[in-house]
Amino acid sequence: MICFTHHALIKIKLIKEHGVEISKDLIREAIQNPDFTTQEKFGRKAAYKILGERLALRVIYEKNKEIMVITVMIVRRKRYEKDHV
Repeated sequence: MICFTHHALIKIKLIKEHGVEISKDLIREAIQNPDFTTQEKFGRKAAYKILGERLALRVIYEKNKEIMVITVMIVRRKRYEKDHV
């Protein structure tokens, strides 16, 4: 099961206000079938889904008994994928 923090839900709305529609299904897809991943602070992981030539969806999450999405953001691919492709 994948749950979303209040912060993650706010971020989804903010991204939409800037003209990019990010669905919960796309976020789930990024976690379950990422294009690449990174290890983050506090034992968290980041899953990335490529959105085009320059951008990717970055999903920070924790996995315990269930997966908790901490935050989501749109990032420049080259900043994160250089060591993972």
